[in-house]
Amino acid sequence: MKNILSHSLQMLLCSALLVTCSFPVSADEKAGEKEQQKQEETSQPPVEKIVTQYPEKAASQLRDDFLKKEKARQKREDFSAGTVPQWIWGPQQDGRYRFKKTFSGKVKTAQFRATCDNVMTLYLNGKKLTASSEWQAPVTLDITSKLNPGQNELIAEVSNHEGASAFALKLVMTDSADKKKYLVTDSDWQIVDQQGNPTGEKVRIVGKMGDGPWGDIFGKEAIETGVPRDTFVLLPGFEVETLFTVPKETHGSWVAITFDNKGRLLASDQGDKGIYRITPASIGCDQATKVERLDFELTSAQGMLYAFDSLYLSINGGPGSGLYRARDTNGDDQYDEVVKLKDFQGGGEHGPHALRLSPDGKSIFVICGNHTNPPFKAGEDKENPLYSSRIPTNWGEDLLLPRQWDANGHARGKLA
Repeated sequence: MKNILSHSLQMLLCSALLVTCSFPVSADEKAGEKEQQKQEETSQPPVEKIVTQYPEKAASQLRDDFLKKEKARQKREDFSAGTVPQWIWGPQQDGRYRFKKTFSGKVKTAQFRATCDNVMTLYLNGKKLTASSEWQAPVTLDITSKLNPGQNELIAEVSNHEGASAFALKLVMTDSADKKKYLVTDSDWQIVDQQGNPTGEKVRIVGKMGDGPWGDIFGKEAIETGVPRDTFVLLPGFEVETLFTVPKETHGSWVAITFDNKGRLLASDQGDKGIYRITPASIGCDQATKVERLDFELTSAQGMLYAFDSLYLSINGGPGSGLYRARDTNGDDQYDEVVKLKDFQGGGEHGPHALRLSPDGKSIFVICGNHTNPPFKAGEDKENPLYSSRIPTNWGEDLLLPRQWDANGHARGKLA
């Protein structure tokens, strides 16, 4: 089901100054404004109540074929074994440096893994090897065919934008006796100028691989597969169909999905595009998938659940964060009654989310993020029979040192 759960998180921060002024407008100008407004309205994408799409077979490949291709791919060295590399940098945290290391190329194989916080460009014997600006995704390369049989020169040009700065590299080589040799970043590397001459500055050891804030980034093997984008890996006898491709301009970004009592899907846009009911085409038929926008005005549901002959919605923002119940009271297959059962004190990515039926089928669980306040104050459960807690409500935190809230304001006032 391609894109039926398309989830795009968009954040928009705006500041604006609105100034209103009055000027005399002629009749011709008014007519021109009306015509321009009419053109703008007609240029907006039409919002149809019901749209259809015929199923299409999605791209796929058999798992056995995929595994054969993966085995045929080049074997990666174990970069977690052997000598541990050091995180290195120059004297100044925000400086730009060129690190140099020479080594012998009399080996059978040679692979390296390198990363830098923030930017690095690597050269071998004067020729560019690779560049990267994402320390979370180390670069791994086989350089066996690029080595000289004698001495080789490895240069790393590095720079930092802000914050922590460090560079790490590990070269794993196999000699003629099939023994492993390791070249790693350490204090023996030189800081050189553009001509490769030592500057006299000393390499500074920031830490060893595994230390924070980067952790053991070389020990985390990158997920590299030969599967093209939008291609499924399947067992024999299975296939995947694209039932509906969500048009973002008119239907938004769907972030919550559930089944109703008739086996149809219900999906919600995270913005203001509403709730949709999807009737999938039957398997093996020539019918189209039908997608219908429901008549009621709820939207921004981050969780939905059909239970007790009603549709329950966990609304995150939109018409107001809270738990809503929608019912069809007159049998016309539309939700004509919408009731807000409970306010939620929270919203956004860390706000209220999924709804789940309890194991005994008698109640509903609401899963909320850490920016959603509890539904009642500490101790209120002792006076109000509608409130209860499975843990004591003397909520608090024990701190040995004064609290230091985030300087940028993130999660200020939110306790763990």
